[in-house]
Amino acid sequence: ENYMGLWQDRRDEISGAESVELYNRYEKTGDENLEKKILLHNNDDVKQLTRLTPVIMKSDFHKAMFHMGFPARNLMVENISLRKDGLIVRGRQLKDPFDYMGFSLGDCPAQSRFTSKTRDFHFKMPLIWDSGYAIADIQALGLDKENFTRYPTCSSGFLVLESTGHEPQKNYMEINHLVKSFIDLFMNTI
Repeated sequence: ENYMGLWQDRRDEISGAESVELYNRYEKTGDENLEKKILLHNNDDVKQLTRLTPVIMKSDFHKAMFHMGFPARNLMVENISLRKDGLIVRGRQLKDPFDYMGFSLGDCPAQSRFTSKTRDFHFKMPLIWDSGYAIADIQALGLDKENFTRYPTCSSGFLVLESTGHEPQKNYMEINHLVKSFIDLFMNTI
């Protein structure tokens, strides 16, 4: 809504996060004023969604997320790049920043660095470059290949992230899903 300039049409005065907090309080108290605020927020959400749906249907949100960033756990992914030396993911820590440096995750030679003072983080994951394709070995990254089988660019545990041939193409949805899945695995592992 903010990005598309639609927020001014809202009548409610709370955010989605505040709505959740108010709902938790409402469950305990049954306060009718809280109920009204929550319902007004939800009503405005539904109205705004009807305005956003036509735009969403014509947009490549995965491409936008790749370029503009997206949240994943307590992190905000701000930059993704596919280079010959690997898939590089950079961003910032949103909550409870910590310091960490690693050169592997399980058997995978994935590098990571988290710095609490600056709240930044980065990952470097290995890629296979072959015949103009950037390919991720899903199993070598420690991820469940079944989570990627829905993509036509996935075969035998390998996921094509980019082709640099005659018509270069990044597979934004696959890249974003891979990054988010790797972050989930990393945060569950450390």
